[in-house]
Amino acid sequence: MARACTIRELIADLSRCNPEAFVLCEMWFPDDVTNVDETACPAETRATLTHVAHYFDAELGINWDTLACALSCVRDAEQNMPGMNG
Repeated sequence: MARACTIRELIADLSRCNPEAFVLCEMWFPDDVTNVDETACPAETRATLTHVAHYFDAELGINWDTLACALSCVRDAEQNMPGMNG
């Protein structure tokens, strides 16, 4: 299960789980998106992580290329919004 959320939301979800359960956890942060492209603004980093959570290929996983492609998708969507760029 992939999910983009705040740490507070994650802690709330985890508090409902058995604290002795063994899990595999992978976390990506907004700083990871800015490491891919330092020009990414806070709104783009959040949108990128949300995009990845919804659309990544579970067969391939999440990696630096996944973040770069998602940021590109976010930016393309921003440019194609009505009223943007003229």
